[in-house]
Amino acid sequence: MHDIIIAVIGKSGSGKSRFISRLSARKYAGVNDHDLKDVPFHLRGVKCVTEGTKVLMLDTPGFNDDANNNLFILQCIDQWLREHYDENKTLFGLICMYDIKEMPVGLVSIDCFARIRQLVGKGNMGKTIVLTTKWDTLDTYHLDGEALEARLHEKSYLWRGMLLSGATTMRHDDTVESAERVISTLFEKQLAAAPSRMKLYTLSKELHNSIPRGRESKYRKNLYIQREV
Repeated sequence: MHDIIIAVIGKSGSGKSRFISRLSARKYAGVNDHDLKDVPFHLRGVKCVTEGTKVLMLDTPGFNDDANNNLFILQCIDQWLREHYDENKTLFGLICMYDIKEMPVGLVSIDCFARIRQLVGKGNMGKTIVLTTKWDTLDTYHLDGEALEARLHEKSYLWRGMLLSGATTMRHDDTVESAERVISTLFEKQLAAAPSRMKLYTLSKELHNSIPRGRESKYRKNLYIQREV
């Protein structure tokens, strides 16, 4: 069993599975549309080794324009931990991925940022990496990454709020070295912080208050959790 579990969340297409594939010794294709056709909350635990430490990266479906779906993605992380470990098992850290080319910030990304702050809480933001991706594609689109990043800091109060609450922002250029730096940073942040793990304390309450009556049983029925690969 893995003691260190890191969840990766973000909008569809932000590069979650590609990021994890850079850390995995085995070929990893990710959580794709075929997986989600009939089972909308498909999670995968992917075994990785970083700096000699066994890490389980938890890949999740992408956030979309259905707020209830996005809440259930977070619920599934909690459920996955219960299924594989016990009720006291928590996350070592959280990585939120954001395509640097997305400007202005879209509604789906805004919802993702808000859910993190709302459900993780300020006390756990220090164990969160907000990771901008697709830096390796900027030349293709003739875009200035520095300018896009500066505008993100300027225009998105939710982004700034996560950083002010202790989250760390990093860049990912789709290389193994870049992915390993992200995990190393999480290790360093854990060593510098109190010896506690991330727990989504308010998740159940928020889900209960946010989901229309009658829909929860439908989503629970469709929940699918895959064993480690």
